[in-house]
Amino acid sequence: MDPRISIVVGSDVPHISRRLTTCFKSTPELHLVGTATDGAGVLHLVKLHRPTVAIVSLGVRQTVLKVLVSALATDGVCPAIMSDVLEDQETVELLQCGLVGMLPTAISEEMLRHSMHTIAAGEIWIRRDMIGKVIDQLRGTPSVTPVSPKPPDKNAYRSKLQADNQFSLTQRELQIVQATSEGRTNKEIASALDISEFTVKHHLAKIFDKLGVYSRLELATFAVHHHLCRQSATPQFATSVKLAAPSRDTTGTF
Repeated sequence: MDPRISIVVGSDVPHISRRLTTCFKSTPELHLVGTATDGAGVLHLVKLHRPTVAIVSLGVRQTVLKVLVSALATDGVCPAIMSDVLEDQETVELLQCGLVGMLPTAISEEMLRHSMHTIAAGEIWIRRDMIGKVIDQLRGTPSVTPVSPKPPDKNAYRSKLQADNQFSLTQRELQIVQATSEGRTNKEIASALDISEFTVKHHLAKIFDKLGVYSRLELATFAVHHHLCRQSATPQFATSVKLAAPSRDTTGTF
């Protein structure tokens, strides 16, 4: 079995297609299996090669993008879109259709490679500020941007989550579900709960197993739908692990 991450590129912008091709061909662990200039071509390549990731950069209507993303996700491919023109609401809609990556056109080669590894590992690669918007959309509440972030309250988690639940989650696991749904990083959760980051990772692994989820965004979605976390405004700390350097790409995983 080929250990490389196989990728299909669909772009009607020649310089983007060339740039992605050059990057992937110069990276041994990434395998570009084909390029296309429209959605039909992307789906054809997917049927032929069964890639891990499909990157789409096409100037088509949102309805067409949603159908394409849904089709890719249904085929077991990880869909990623490279664009600078999508509105936040459009991005949320695509995430709900199965999108797992949102890439800016000016993403550095280093971050592009990193994003492919992250997506192939089953995580979601989106702008850090989109995390709060996604959760707000799931809750059906308007997004509210805080004026300035506040430091984590070390006692906030300990008193709020006492309700019984049907998923056999412990009190500590419920606290971590709440924190993760607010977009907090492992480091922030560890600091708030006075535990180590290793312990946070251990709890998350057990939570994922109990709830049958595979990423932090899936966990947040599950928690909202099953009322495992309290209602709140947009997370004060809408970031997650593996964040890009602030001075470069402002993208992270969730």
